[in-house]
Amino acid sequence: WDFGGHVEYYISHDLMLRWCRESVFVVVARLDRDRATETENIKFWLQYLVTCMQGRPIPSIFIACSFRDRLSIKEIEKAQAWGTLLVKRLGRVFQNKLKIHDSMLLLNTLEQDDTMTQFQEVLHTECERVRLALPKMPKVCFDVARAFEHRHYDVGSICRRECLVLNVLYEPLQAELAKNGIICEKDTFMEDHSRLIKIALQYLHDCGTLIWFDEEDQKQSSSLYNVSRVSDFVVTNPQWFCNIVLGAILRPAGEGFDAPSDVHRDGELVSLDHLQDTLQTADDRLSGDEVKAMLDMLCELGLCYDSIRRTSSSLHEEKVPRYLFPG
Repeated sequence: WDFGGHVEYYISHDLMLRWCRESVFVVVARLDRDRATETENIKFWLQYLVTCMQGRPIPSIFIACSFRDRLSIKEIEKAQAWGTLLVKRLGRVFQNKLKIHDSMLLLNTLEQDDTMTQFQEVLHTECERVRLALPKMPKVCFDVARAFEHRHYDVGSICRRECLVLNVLYEPLQAELAKNGIICEKDTFMEDHSRLIKIALQYLHDCGTLIWFDEEDQKQSSSLYNVSRVSDFVVTNPQWFCNIVLGAILRPAGEGFDAPSDVHRDGELVSLDHLQDTLQTADDRLSGDEVKAMLDMLCELGLCYDSIRRTSSSLHEEKVPRYLFPG
């Protein structure tokens, strides 16, 4: 997943990183800015990762510097010398907390050249190393991943866990159970095979295919969230959730760059209908059920307030202003 460094995305970093298990991170600085400032920025994000990853396996870290111009051989050598010294110093500072690789990567973001190719190769090699070191997963997990790849669009960008399991994951999981002579109907599947469902969802989450906040992980990581209900939701489009929901929509009022539209101004309540318009993309429009599932999830995370639900009002019309966001 791609996390921006802008302040409006900080909330997504805290929320997402605490549920990362085996991870590879790339901390990116800019080569065209003051070196002292960028050094402090890198240190900030490394310390941030240390805080978020407490109690998790030590993550693998690459430090990269991006640029948008053609650099001379002398400029490249100078940047590499500075990067080598910086990485070694940071490696000592964060020893036993982060696994920082001993060379800084240079990335030309203006064009696809050798620097980007080298970065992709190095990152792929490290991700494969981490993947191979993971405990072996049951074959059924790979069957589940294939089923999700072909049918995740059936349940939208965000949905209830039960909806995903019964409409997408039920068939491959039941096929595996049938090999042992076990036949389970859909209406009892969630209750009878909760452990198998949990393994499948954890696997898809760890692969970055979806986002599922495991209830047991929540109890260990934080007391800020409603651990009994957040695990009822599954995000099937993680990048959309990070960029649009946790980034643009929940950004502080007046902060940041262009967003779909302002959803909160001076503490105003907004309607479900307005939020649905806000979240539509160039390719598709989210259904009312998807937007409602997203809002219910944000409410459980303490990131949204539903005035109607809290007051037990009978008004549930889509155009009634009811949702309040921080900002």
